Formats: sequence, structure tokens, C-alpha cells
Amino acid sequence: MSSHIYNGEAGRVIDPDGPGVMVHCGPRNGKAARLVVLQAHDGKEHRGEFNTNSDFQREQFLARAAVQFECSPEDLAHLDAEIVRAADAEDQRAENQNRVGRPVIVRMDKVISKPVDWLWDKKIARGKLTLWVGDPGVGKSVASTNLAARVSAGLGFPDGSSSGPPAGVVLISAEDGAEDTIKPRLEVAGADPPRIVLVKSVTWFDEHLGLTERQLYLQRDIPALEEAIQQTPDCALVIVDPIASYMGKSDSHKNAEVRAVLTPVAKLAEKYNLAVLGITHLNKSTARAMDRVTGSLAFVAQARAVWVVGRDRHDQERRLVACLKNNLAKDTLGMAYRLVDAGGYPRVEWEPDPVDVRADDLLAPERADAPAREGKRREADEWLRGLLAGGPMGATSVRAEADGAGVPWAAVRAAANRLGIVPYRKGGRDGAWWWVLPQRCEGSPSQNVSTFDTFSTFGDEGER
Repeated sequence: MSSHIYNGEAGRVIDPDGPGVMVHCGPRNGKAARLVVLQAHDGKEHRGEFNTNSDFQREQFLARAAVQFECSPEDLAHLDAEIVRAADAEDQRAENQNRVGRPVIVRMDKVISKPVDWLWDKKIARGKLTLWVGDPGVGKSVASTNLAARVSAGLGFPDGSSSGPPAGVVLISAEDGAEDTIKPRLEVAGADPPRIVLVKSVTWFDEHLGLTERQLYLQRDIPALEEAIQQTPDCALVIVDPIASYMGKSDSHKNAEVRAVLTPVAKLAEKYNLAVLGITHLNKSTARAMDRVTGSLAFVAQARAVWVVGRDRHDQERRLVACLKNNLAKDTLGMAYRLVDAGGYPRVEWEPDPVDVRADDLLAPERADAPAREGKRREADEWLRGLLAGGPMGATSVRAEADGAGVPWAAVRAAANRLGIVPYRKGGRDGAWWWVLPQRCEGSPSQNVSTFDTFSTFGDEGER
């Protein structure tokens, strides 16, 4: 027999061309002994039950095997090493099996509290998954590329907060080309290109094509993503655009399958203390904003912060970014930006001031009669402003004028709210209510002045 051994436990052939012996060590039988089987390719078999930890018992077993298999001293040394390795592997498997299903407990007195580590203060956290959601065409990818550029060059964020020292960024993009889209966008945003890597694909072995490439799937390629992170010095941000394109065979509409994919991603973010920003789309629903994210609600649940991007209804060139959820900080104000041309490529121009916008309002469907309703609102505002331009007027007189002009009283009261009309009593506590434009209220009695939107009914005090 040659010294070439086939190791059955590890499933590897040391030399596929030579004869060999398969080593198998069974589990312990409750004592120190275990069954050891040596089986040659030619059908010969040698069995023994002994303590594999005993050098003497192994030597006795191998001495008998040497006669049966005609082993050389090198063969015996190799067989001895394989028996020990196979026995250790069997012990490890048994130990792991005994550990399955047991709770992993963390005692809170052993946990050291620490603050949230923000990449972008109160908006994108390190060690966490954040989502940006919006319809196609609103510039989500351009904005995320802008953020990548800021992180890579240490340019700071649009609201003036620090982005820290220049850091690495990993991009995963399924929709944009590297040469004609991603690189130009990074350049016009002031990026430091050597700090940014794009994961184009992963290597794959095909029985017909040999070594080839395929798309990365989060379902199965976390090790490949981790390797890309390791190869990116000081990596602080990973952008997956769009994240739904990298779910593999997982059903993005099933909670359990989405969580099974995103949980390892979140753990990877925590392991390397980097932020993962996932870009995704909205569905066609008209429900609340929380239900508008494409796929399972698990996307929203798994992410620690979710931001919604949409068009400003009053300015179609302006984009609003509203907070849908933020588990790590008090819900913050939104942001706004515009897309401008920069030599044939889009560049993001952020507004420096925060925007007070709710995600539900940003995504609420616009009514078909919205233009007509807006026109009526403007007419009511102009009518009331003109009526009070000459100075204060009693609320009863305002209503009489509205009746005469055919302006609904509800429309007048809504206009008063929008214009900031200041109601006040004239003639003491029991006097009549008067209205005055805010810019003309100086010198008018101010007692009992209240916020106008509380005056929705008429009580004993009369019309306000």
C-alpha cells in the first residue's frame, strides 16, 4: 500500500491517483472507547474499538492494520494522525449538537453602555441599517452617491455636521454603470475615488463555463461582502442600491425571509462599526407611509432609521426628505435638495436649513380636484385680506360681508387661519369679537387673543 490516504471525514483526497484508506471514528459508546474503521479502496476493512486518546491502544490497532494493509512506516504515521483528527472532529460535532437550541444569554451587568455612533448626526448611524425610500426619478441614487463622496473626502454633511476624517465606502449598484454614471457623479460631488470601491460581482464556478462571475446576493454572499469591506481601508459606509435587487431567491414580501437576509447584513454593520444604507422603492399603495415601502414590512422593521424621498408638490424641481422612523433618536426634521446640471451629470445641491415635513404628508396622494381647491383657497385668502385691509372689523360684519359675496363661512375661517388673523374683544370682557390682520394689530386691544384654529364653533360669546 502506498502512503496516499483518502480522508473520508474531511471529504478530501490527498492523492486521487493512488490507493488509500478511509478513516472513520464513531461516537463514544459511553466509555473511553470508540469504534474506528479503516476501509481501503480495494474493499479490505479493519475494525477496532479502543480509546483513541491512548497512544498504546492506537499503536496496537495500527500494528494489526499494518499486517492487513501492508503499510509502510509512513503509512502508519499518516493513519495515526488521521485517526486522532477524525476522533477530534467527531467530538466537536457531538459537542456542537449538544449546544443546539440552548439560549445565548447576555447579563446586563456585563454590558457597557455606549452612545449611538453617528455617521451623519441623528440621520445615519454606524453599526446599523438605514433605508432611503422613494419613487424612481427623485434622485435617491444621486443623493446617496453624494453622501459617499462626502464620506470619502471628509467634506461634512449638508446640515453642517461633521462626516469625520476621510473614510472608505463600498458601493453595490445594480442599476447604474460604473464608467458613465457612478464615477462621473462621484467626481462632480468632490469624492476621493481611491477610497471608494464598487462590488461589481462575485466569482462563480460553472460546470460549463468554468470560473466566471455572477451578481452578488445578500442571501448567500455575506462572506464576499465582508471581504470587500476588509479590502477597503477605514470603511465607514456601505450603500446597496437598490437593496431589493440583492435578495437572491428570498421572497421580499415574506417577513421571515427578509429578516433572514437583513439580519446578517445588520450584524456585519455592527461587527465593523459601519453604516449600511439601503436604497429601495415605493409601492403603488395609497396607504400610510409605513406601508408604502416595497416588499415586506420587515424592511422597515429591520432598519433603525427610514427616510422617505419625494417631490415638493409646490416645486417639482425640489426634493424633500422626510423621516419615516428613527429608533435611535427623536424624530428629526427633514431635508431638501435640488438636482442641478454639472457638465451633463446631475449634482445634488442641499438646502442648509431643515424642513418640517412628515412622511405621511409627503406621500399622501394628491386629490384630483387639488388645483381647483387650491384656486378657491387663494380666492378666499385674497377676499379676506382685501376686506380687512382698511383695519379691524367685527366678526359679525365679516360674516355678513361673506354672505353677501357668496363666500362660504367655512372658507372664510380657513382663510383666517392661513392669514394669521388676530381675533380680539372690543369693549371689555363682554364686548364683541373683532378681526384684524396680523400686520395691523399693533395698537389694537390684545386681551383674550387666542390661536384662531381653536374657534371652530359659536358659543355664548358670539361669533369670533
